[in-house]
Amino acid sequence: KGASCVILFFRAQSCKLLTLKGLNKKGYDYIRNRILYFDRIDALLKNGALYYFYPERVSPPTKIHARVLVYDEDSGLYLNLFLSKERTHKNLYTPISYIPFSEKDDHPRRYQEHQEYKNILSRRILLIPQDIL
Repeated sequence: KGASCVILFFRAQSCKLLTLKGLNKKGYDYIRNRILYFDRIDALLKNGALYYFYPERVSPPTKIHARVLVYDEDSGLYLNLFLSKERTHKNLYTPISYIPFSEKDDHPRRYQEHQEYKNILSRRILLIPQDIL
């Protein structure tokens, strides 16, 4: 028996995923990678693996409180899109964070490791006209 997962990606959330917090050296690298690889989110949604995400299993610890992780590896990049469950719908999720790593980063698979993989039986991406939203 499978479960359904609907992901809504609103244009307004794009700015949130590019959050400009923490402009120290490490913070700058995160922001730079988000901007450089932001165009990979579409491919990530089309091809990424789905995991139930347990923040307590991440080492070093994370402050990301997501329920689902969409993860993919592509040409030396490790793409992580974190989704939060919407309170009003039981199977509706929205992106809350996007973290791309490269092979140069320490432990680029840290968010994907020790998470619960879920098999995707089918995947559909629906384009909603802008005037509807």
